[in-house]
Amino acid sequence: MLFLSLFDLNKRWLACLRITFVPMIAMIAATVIHVPLCYIFVHVVDLGVEGIVFATITKDCVLLLTILIYMRCSKRISPHMRMVDREIFRGWCEYFDSLIFQLPEFNPVARLSHDTSILRGFL
Repeated sequence: MLFLSLFDLNKRWLACLRITFVPMIAMIAATVIHVPLCYIFVHVVDLGVEGIVFATITKDCVLLLTILIYMRCSKRISPHMRMVDREIFRGWCEYFDSLIFQLPEFNPVARLSHDTSILRGFL
């Protein structure tokens, strides 16, 4: 699930850049790889249902690696890729401070109004 969600995140980022052909080709290639892997893991290695799980995980890993290799090798995209560091989160403290007290778990007034709105649905 992790590989697929990371692929989806990167696919959406590429779609924002109007690059949709590469993720489509990667998905087709991963599906072509998935079919023989299912057969190998289920019948040849005799893993049964667990073989389908291993084939799916392998397919999702290949899918993610294909997109990451493309993004790293692309001259258009690779200058914008960098590691996550503290600089990315600079200036977000004020946003999180104001957001945290809007949640019912941390604000008793919001909790009371949240509970009464739930009760209104039952009454």
